[in-house]
Formats: sequence, structure tokens, C-alpha cells
Amino acid sequence: MTADEGSAAATDNEADADTAPPEEQRDLTSLSDEERRTEEVLFEHKARCKKFARGESDPWQNKGVGILRLLRNRDSGNVRVLMRQTPNGNILVNANLLKDKGMYSAPSEKQVKMVFAEREGELGTFVMGFGAAERAGELLGLVHGLI
Repeated sequence: MTADEGSAAATDNEADADTAPPEEQRDLTSLSDEERRTEEVLFEHKARCKKFARGESDPWQNKGVGILRLLRNRDSGNVRVLMRQTPNGNILVNANLLKDKGMYSAPSEKQVKMVFAEREGELGTFVMGFGAAERAGELLGLVHGLI
């Protein structure tokens, strides 16, 4: 192959790469096939997650923004909160609801405070912030109705 033939082949390969359809980007915040099959989505909206950390100069640590879902297991009926960070899909919260309405409240019209069991004997306090008061009210109403 001569230098001219090599550069012509390289140009053809570049042209093929330009016309190839772009790869579809996978949504890392979406539910897995298993989750879709075994769980019913009761609530799904974008929210900001903050977690209370004792002894810190700023006790409310920003965990991130993502899709918050309230999911009910089709077999057991257990309800959990699953929140995955946008866009990387890291799990911010994955916890079952506690059977105490006092663990869930609204510190403001656009926020819902939620307390979850984290490790053996430890509770974690989270605040979920929404862009609209209706979303916070909807989530709190659903949670209170399920307990």
C-alpha cells in the first residue's frame, strides 16, 4: 500500500465513522428490568437530597440531585424510597419506609423530611427538596397514606 492509498483508506474510515449512527446513551437513573418487573412505581420526580450530619459546621450536607421514586414490591407489599443521582445513577437513598408517620414531615412547602434506618440501630435524617410544593405534598400524602 502506498502512502496515497493509506491516506485514502484513512479518509474512507473517517467518513464511515461520521455517518455511523450515534450510540444511544443509557439512562443510569432508570429502573432495572428486575425492578420494573417486581415493583410498582407510586411516585417519581426529580428532587434534591440533603442529609443531616451531627457535629458538622453545616449539618445539612448536600448529597445531590436525582430521581426520587417510591416503589411498592408486588409480592410483599413493602414500600421503599429509591433515589438515584442524575446523571451517574449513584444511589443516594435506598430504604424501606418506617411504620411511623412522625418520621415524615414537611419542614417547608417544597420539602419533605424523611427518617430511615441506616445501620443496625441508627437512623438517618434526609430532606428532599422539590421545585414545586405540589410534588412535596404529593409525596408526603402518599407516604402517610401507606403507613
